[in-house]
Formats: sequence, C-alpha cells, structure tokens
Amino acid sequence: MFNNIQALRAVAAFLVVFVHLQAPLKALGLPSFGAEGVNLFFVISGFIMVATTSRRPVTGSAFMLNRVARIAPMYWLVTLAVALMAVFAPRLLGSTRVSGVELLKSLVFLPYRRGSGPMEPVLFVGWTLNYEMAFYILFAVTLWLRRPFTRFLATAEVLIVLVVLGLLIQGGDLWKFYTNQIVLDFAAGMMLGVLTPAIARQAARTPRPLMWGAGAVMFLFLVVNEQILPSELSRAAACLESTVLVACALGLEATGARARSPLVLALGDASYSIYLLHPFVTQTVILLARHELKPSIASAAGVVLVSLVAVALAGVAAHRWVETPLSRAARDLLRARRLGPDDKRLA
Repeated sequence: MFNNIQALRAVAAFLVVFVHLQAPLKALGLPSFGAEGVNLFFVISGFIMVATTSRRPVTGSAFMLNRVARIAPMYWLVTLAVALMAVFAPRLLGSTRVSGVELLKSLVFLPYRRGSGPMEPVLFVGWTLNYEMAFYILFAVTLWLRRPFTRFLATAEVLIVLVVLGLLIQGGDLWKFYTNQIVLDFAAGMMLGVLTPAIARQAARTPRPLMWGAGAVMFLFLVVNEQILPSELSRAAACLESTVLVACALGLEATGARARSPLVLALGDASYSIYLLHPFVTQTVILLARHELKPSIASAAGVVLVSLVAVALAGVAAHRWVETPLSRAARDLLRARRLGPDDKRLA
C-alpha cells in the first residue's frame, strides 16, 4: 500500500468534482478548474499497474479478469441505473436519451459519439474508463515480457506511436479518441513504477521541504492550467505536473512522510465510487439549493461545501457497501469459471 498514492487518488477525484460545481464557483467569482484531475488519475493508474505486477508473475488473462472484476461491476450498475432513469424518469436527465446500441457500447467500453456531441457513454464520466480498459488490454499483452522495464518500453512505444500517428493521419472518431495525447499519461505513470527504487534512493538525499515544495508547486500549476495555458498545451502540461507530483509523493513516502489520516485514506479507497457518483450528488445539491436559497456568495459557498461533504459520504458508503462486495463477488465468479474442479481444490 502506497499511502501517499491513495491520498493523491482522493485529490484527483475531488479535482474532478469541482468540474461539476461550475455554477456555484462562478457565483463565487472563481473560474472552472479540476479537469486535470483525470490526468492525475491516469498517471496513478500507470504507476499502480507496474507496482502491482512487478513483484509476482501474473498472466495477461489473470490480469484482465482482475481488472474487469475491479472496474466493471460498479460502472455497469450505475450505467444501468442511468439507462433506467432515461426510460422511466427522463425529466431527471434533461436531454439524455439512451438507445439499446448506445447502452451496449457503453457496457463493453466502446467509445462512440452521442449524436453531434462528445465521445461519451451513457454514464458520461465513463469516457475515462474507455481509455483505462484500452490501456489494460495493451498492458496485459506485454505481461509475457518478464522485466517491468521491458514492459514499460513496449507499452510506451505503442502509446507514443499512436499519438504521433494521430497528429499525422486524419481519421474517424475512434482513431481520434485513441490517439489523443492523454494516453501518454499512462506511460508516464508506468515510468514512475519502474523508477520507484531510484526515486527512493534520490529521496534519501533530498531535503523533505524541497519535495513538499515541488509537489505543492506542481499541484498549483495543475489546478490553474486551464486559466494560464492554451487548451492544446494544458493537457501536455498536466501530464508533466501530474508525473512530478506523483514522484514527489513517492519520494516523501520513501523517507517516511506518509499520509496517515484515516479520512484521507478512506477517500482514496473510495475514489472510484466518488468519481462515478459525484455528478448526481452535486447536481442534486445544486437543484435543492435553487429551491431553498436566494442567490448570494454565502449560499454559493454553502452549496460547494455541502456538495463536497455529500460526495465524500456517498462515495465512501458506496465503496464500502456496494463497490467492494460487487468486485469481490465478480472476482469469485470469474475465478470459479477460470479454474476447473481439480484446480479449485489446489487454489
């Protein structure tokens, strides 16, 4: 367990929460921010994949089964809930409509364009999971390579080539989606996973205040990217800033400066549920506030505060009582199907 990485998962989740609090933030005179939390999530994901497969051999099929059991059940549950609302309570979702084909594509993590809108599945925040699943498949293919560094090189080469080809060759929606430069975040995270021992050695020779300062500066730039950089540069900068931020967190952990707050670690554990559920929680709070409060700076600040608390409570509760049991049941089911009767006695 990397406590500091768990803490950063919580940070990434709540950065994205602020994206969906634009209205109260605007009332407070603050610009929209937080989209770069996705970059931080992707860098962390690349790191975790290396960290969790470097110390023990794992086959590509076992890796994918574990990832599907971890990611799919909760996502499917929330996606199906949205689809049911679109059918039986469409007013709750505004203009959102769901066809059978769109639902199927969403459930199998296949990107598609919704009419003339963005490339988003039924559960719109699930667009990031389409990238995650593609990365998992690519990573699983490289697991036959024994050394983590070789896996990193193979995966990074594929991702870099995809991005370069995307710049050179015009293609359709799927081509543009998978050749987006955001996929390089996974390679950056994998690099940190490979370099973790070197980071620890360097951290032993680096003053802690310097690492804290570098991490704080990177976090600040990550938050203000959208305001100070053109859109074509902000994502590239977010990749660099997220990478340095995670490296600082790893360095601090190596020197004993670990996140120990039970609340922070619980929020890190629940970051996936927080990510999936937060749009519904924030919009519910905003809608209720419109009926109960007069527009003011104080009410806008209250909406932000109540939203953050409600998202945290809903995320932790969903993680503990829904996400974890679903993932555990999915792992048990997949493991039972994968092992034969004789293998089960030996497992």
